[in-house]
Amino acid sequence: MDFIIDTAGDAELHSKEELLFENEKLFVDKNEKIHKILELFDKKKRELDEQVSSEEAIQEKLKNLKIDKLYDDFFSDMQWTNSLLSVKKKPILFQFDQLDKETGKLKSNIGSVNIEKEMEKSVLKPGIEKEHALPKYNVSEKKSALDPKHFYKKNDMEVLPKYFQVGRIMDSALDHTNERLTRKQRKRTMVDELLADAELQKYNKKKYKEIIDENRKTQYKTFMKDKRKANKAALKMNRGTEQKQKKTKKQK
Repeated sequence: MDFIIDTAGDAELHSKEELLFENEKLFVDKNEKIHKILELFDKKKRELDEQVSSEEAIQEKLKNLKIDKLYDDFFSDMQWTNSLLSVKKKPILFQFDQLDKETGKLKSNIGSVNIEKEMEKSVLKPGIEKEHALPKYNVSEKKSALDPKHFYKKNDMEVLPKYFQVGRIMDSALDHTNERLTRKQRKRTMVDELLADAELQKYNKKKYKEIIDENRKTQYKTFMKDKRKANKAALKMNRGTEQKQKKTKKQK
């Protein structure tokens, strides 16, 4: 392939300092386009400003109108109130009150939950801890005792956490309707569910018996009672053997 190289060049380009001047067509067309675009923006801005001002004028006129007394008789006959409906403003999406002081992050819906009310409704009835001699909200804290085959990490603190949620068991859409629990079968609280569970009751009775037996062995009073009973039984056995021996000697 042959290349042709222009070594002389155009004589006009040697004297030019700029490729385009202001009086040339390309430069003029560009300036005209920019000017037209700016005119369109100004026109649209004026239209929007007029629309806003007209709406504000209408609102001012509506505020100054005194229509409360025009239809008093009609409202009284219909037993209506002549108060105008107030349009609620949308709340601001972000406020500094929504920030958590400890973490500096936005509070979620968890922070708006009243812990005392939620726990009374969904976990325990008021006063049930007194009847069973249990500490408050013992069911949620001692979950490791409910399921013996599942390991739960020990709680770092004895009090309830600051933020937590109370959930609700929902049936799976994949299950058949016959496999789901009815309203009567499903209990209202967590405690009622646990009391109705036969396996849990069996496990609790077994553990309770083990604890009672262990306490009997360690406690001093029960230990002494058991010792006295054992001594009495041993004395009776010794007396019975002595009487049998005497009878056999007399017979001989």
